[in-house]
Amino acid sequence: MRGRVKALLANSFIKSVGVLAGGTILAQALSVACLPILTRLYGPEEFNVLAVYVAVLGLCASVACLRLEIAIPIPNENAEALDLLRLSLLASILVSSVVALFFFLLPGRAYTALHLEQVKGYVYLIPLGVLLAGLYSALQYWCSREKRFSLVAKTRVFQSIGGISTQVVFGFLSGKALGLLLGHMLKGGIGSIGLVSVVFKKNNFRLSEINLLKLWETLRKYQRFPKYSALESISNNAGIHLPIIIIATASSDKQAGFFLLASQVMTIPMSLIGNATAQVFLSEAGKKYREGGLSVFSLNTVDALIKIGVGPLAFVGIVSPILFPLFFGQGWERSGVIAAWITPWIVIQFLASPISMVMHVCDKQRRMLALTLTGGMLRVSALFLLPVFYDFDLVAIHAISGFVFYAICMLVFIKASGGLLRTFLASSLKSFFLFALPWILGGMALVYVIEGAL
Repeated sequence: MRGRVKALLANSFIKSVGVLAGGTILAQALSVACLPILTRLYGPEEFNVLAVYVAVLGLCASVACLRLEIAIPIPNENAEALDLLRLSLLASILVSSVVALFFFLLPGRAYTALHLEQVKGYVYLIPLGVLLAGLYSALQYWCSREKRFSLVAKTRVFQSIGGISTQVVFGFLSGKALGLLLGHMLKGGIGSIGLVSVVFKKNNFRLSEINLLKLWETLRKYQRFPKYSALESISNNAGIHLPIIIIATASSDKQAGFFLLASQVMTIPMSLIGNATAQVFLSEAGKKYREGGLSVFSLNTVDALIKIGVGPLAFVGIVSPILFPLFFGQGWERSGVIAAWITPWIVIQFLASPISMVMHVCDKQRRMLALTLTGGMLRVSALFLLPVFYDFDLVAIHAISGFVFYAICMLVFIKASGGLLRTFLASSLKSFFLFALPWILGGMALVYVIEGAL
């Protein structure tokens, strides 16, 4: 075991992920530490409003840069990458302006028709959140290209601390949903302020020096990203966020608020490790693809994720029904049960999402678009159709459809990279039994001990 750990730590990919994720450990620890405070300052009703806001913002922000930002690490020449950065920043300004016009001109009755009544009083935060998220996404992809992972990690700490502080202060002052929403917006993009000064100064970057003809040529060269990846991103996020809006409006007992707390806890490894892995993966994937080693690189990435993340994630899911009421207070027991339900879905998403970048690197945007459109329809239609035939809980339906979709995605991504499914399954099962199963058994033992003591 000691030899395996040393080999794991010596891997350059793992080191890069560690640098990027390591800086956010303090911020994530603060987020987890403050959640029990927030659940006592705000109730399920305020979290329900936050869930709808997060869903709407997630849909809009997913295409803030028209997906041009994910192309930034790909070019060999810095000049071309800088043009992509310029295009991404301009796109974020354009998209946030369009979002602002849409919500400010939307008639009041349209909010009811779209099930958005709960965020009607906070729509001004949506375009601002889209702008901040777009700017930060573009700048952090540039930093990933330059392997400046420590800088990105520092800004993530800054964002988390700023967002958490805002939520806590507003919670003590009023306890209204505005504090939760404003804090979430700051968590998503205020770090762009720190990245702007560094990136612009180091690269002598000036928006005023834009060469429109050159930008147009770059946009035409990478048109597949806004043409296919943007629609794919909307489809994917619709499959994630539209069910939350449906659950929030269809359930009278604030199920979306309970689901939001459960997902915030369960997706911590996703934000801490998964997102960092995705950025490092993309920064290396273009080179691996040109060298013919993308399939091995993809399999190794999934293997590394199983070793470092699946076990702890499964452990938290197993103990959640018992520990959630202790940590978050009475009234939040439902969130613990939901956390257990969504664990299989979150695990498979944790493994699949980082290597989804192979579809962009291999120029398979059309296939990715078809996959996400199908997945979005599957996940939304399941919430409407299954309750007609079966007395299923809406959150349970959402969890099952999420697991099925990401399992299909995993198989598609591995195949697109050129990897063999048999090799992938053999390697994954071996890592699972060696690194994840002990965590699962430990979680089951802990539940047994606690239930016996109670």
